[in-house]
Amino acid sequence: MFQNRGGARTGGVNLALLEEPRDTTTAGQLLMTDLEQELRPIISRFDVEASIFSTKRPPRLTLPPLASLGQDDDARIRLFPLDQAAHELNNLIAHVLHFKRTRANTLRYETGGDIPPEALQTQQQLAAHFQRWWQSAAAPLSAISPLIDPERFTRATLLRIQYHAMWTMLKCCLNAEETDYDRYLDGFSELVRLVGLLVETHHHQWAISTSTGTTSRSFSPETGIVFPLYWTCLRCRDGRVRRTALHLLRKCSQEGVWIPEIHARVAERAMEVEGGGVSRESSLSLEDTDELPFPSCTDVYEFRRIHCVGLDVDEPRQVVRMTYHRRLNGPDGGWNVDQEWLYYGN
Repeated sequence: MFQNRGGARTGGVNLALLEEPRDTTTAGQLLMTDLEQELRPIISRFDVEASIFSTKRPPRLTLPPLASLGQDDDARIRLFPLDQAAHELNNLIAHVLHFKRTRANTLRYETGGDIPPEALQTQQQLAAHFQRWWQSAAAPLSAISPLIDPERFTRATLLRIQYHAMWTMLKCCLNAEETDYDRYLDGFSELVRLVGLLVETHHHQWAISTSTGTTSRSFSPETGIVFPLYWTCLRCRDGRVRRTALHLLRKCSQEGVWIPEIHARVAERAMEVEGGGVSRESSLSLEDTDELPFPSCTDVYEFRRIHCVGLDVDEPRQVVRMTYHRRLNGPDGGWNVDQEWLYYGN
């Protein structure tokens, strides 16, 4: 599967290096400690990216401990370095993905029924940690000027984008109905606005159109905006917001294992299946569709909504097999699984 291939790239030699037995000598311990301090934050980001990319793989590095919620939160609301903010957010995302892959997905897609109190408690605790991070980081990150420090502005904006994507994932991962995402329309709208801000200020690696009509793309090793936009296309059912997200997704460069051509095609098809009205105007730009009617969240009925998507890519033929699950008979019915081959080439 396409997702598993992404995970394999991250779960090999680098993770094994951090999990090797320690040298018992003092010099060896110091060397390994220094090595871990340099490598662990980097490899942890790849580990999280692989877990986001795969629908089943939890993070494989040992989860870092979360700070006690009993600490004085007011003392943390300060302008901390971007590296620290990014590291803290990455740790929180690792915990969310571990919970989602090892517990929430089983409850939602396999066992069903009432949610156990311990699962709800874990979700609530993680939500409290996310809220504390946001209360500490939101104002300092928003205060960075794109004119004074464009590089820091880009990094800060990316953190805000990732927060909004992962917040919706955490808050909805236990809910059996996809309509639960409709409560977070403001978050999806803000995510798309922030991505648009990066486009306007030209501080992100976007596709560059040449005089010949071809497109030059760059590559980034870390999760940036492709996943948040793809996630918005799949989970936000407001027609204008998800259409804007799709428009921006088509402009993206490859980021790690995230290939915008593939994910934009899958997102487009998901919107068609749900009755999002993409097919008849899919070849037009966003500006050309301003006068077309867009569905609201309430227009996309629960039985039409896609709950999860799996991808299997045939790169030589430039096609992707999209496997998606719906409950056509409502929350109490069984899963309906469909598969389609989609061409994503130019």
